Amino acid sequence: MKMSKLAKNKLKKRIKPALYFSYLAITLIVFEVFLIPSSFIFSNLTDRIRLKSAMFKFRNPTEILFIGSSRFKDGISPKIVSEVFNKTENVRWSAFNGATTGTNMNRLEYFFNNTVVKPGLVTVIIEISLPQLREGTLGFNSEAEPRDFEDKLQQTLSSNLRISEYRKSFRLEHLIYVPAIVGASHFEGSELFRKNIIPDLLSEDKFDLSEERLNKWQPVLIYPTEEEVTKGDRILDAFSRMSDLAFEKNVNLLFVIPPTINQRNKKENTKEVLDLYQKISTVSKRPIYNYGNILIPESNFRDKDSHLNKEGRVIFSTVLARVIKGSLKIKQN
Repeated sequence: MKMSKLAKNKLKKRIKPALYFSYLAITLIVFEVFLIPSSFIFSNLTDRIRLKSAMFKFRNPTEILFIGSSRFKDGISPKIVSEVFNKTENVRWSAFNGATTGTNMNRLEYFFNNTVVKPGLVTVIIEISLPQLREGTLGFNSEAEPRDFEDKLQQTLSSNLRISEYRKSFRLEHLIYVPAIVGASHFEGSELFRKNIIPDLLSEDKFDLSEERLNKWQPVLIYPTEEEVTKGDRILDAFSRMSDLAFEKNVNLLFVIPPTINQRNKKENTKEVLDLYQKISTVSKRPIYNYGNILIPESNFRDKDSHLNKEGRVIFSTVLARVIKGSLKIKQN
């Protein structure tokens, strides 16, 4: 007995919702299966600190790591550091620039703790500057209490479904960083978040790197003192913890104050700020290489503040490679 047309239509209407939810379930399962082995990548796409931390972990063994704010991001070329260091030491070390904008003390310590454990790491250079030392939160993992049923439902889905937890990672502005993690061994960190990267790569400028010029970039060293520093200060306690962890992991830890000019230079060379730097040196038991109070021409900056241009970056990277070399020899002796 044939089914009437009306009966067929009724059956189709009943089957459609079942088919829809079946296809939806299959899609979710496929994404979940895909995300299980890829969770490390997709969980680190939406935040700059997490992205660069993941890149560093994914890289081949890397011996030199820079951590800092936009001043290090613009002012350090890992390629030049590696070339200068390898030329003088006759080794094959690689460097990575982990500096990003929007840093603060919490994000600095998070990044350091997550990267210092990587096998093969020899030296970490941390930027010391007011932007790096400011108050702030991590900016992630700070889930608020649910305000209503919808909030509670979203949090429940996020904690049980990877596709829900990593949904922001599938936005185009975040998804484009997947190759940066997967191919991290071919990136040096500077390629991300830095302006003028293409013009800098295409230009073939030759700069004066004579000994006479490089010698003008001699930092003033801030040495530890015997003074006892009271515990309980958030900044000093963080540097004390990082120093202890570096010692535990047998990693050479260097502190560098980057160059500044004009009003920025005056603001960051007050007695109060220099006293803070002195205390950081004391609690960490390490000298600080201060390039912030030496006279550097404005022509080496891309702004009238604290961000180096290509010429400044080439010179700064060259002198820092020599500092790293010297610090390692001191440590060995």
